[in-house]
Amino acid sequence: MGLLRSVVDTVIANMSPEERVEAINEVADRAMNLMTDDERRDLAARILLNLIATMDDSQRRQLVTQLLPAPAAPAKE
Repeated sequence: MGLLRSVVDTVIANMSPEERVEAINEVADRAMNLMTDDERRDLAARILLNLIATMDDSQRRQLVTQLLPAPAAPAKE
């Protein structure tokens, strides 16, 4: 696995941002097709936690605002 990781790191480092996005999407699609539902859920949770860990407080608040619906206004009587 170490040699493969080294080769992948080198290839990724030499890609343009557009090529990187395309490669990640292609590899992700292939991997997702081979995974079980539980593996996909675990991976999604891991990715989400890793992304959140890289955010500062204002970015986290913005994410929560985008993901959660605004509370409904109280009904007028």
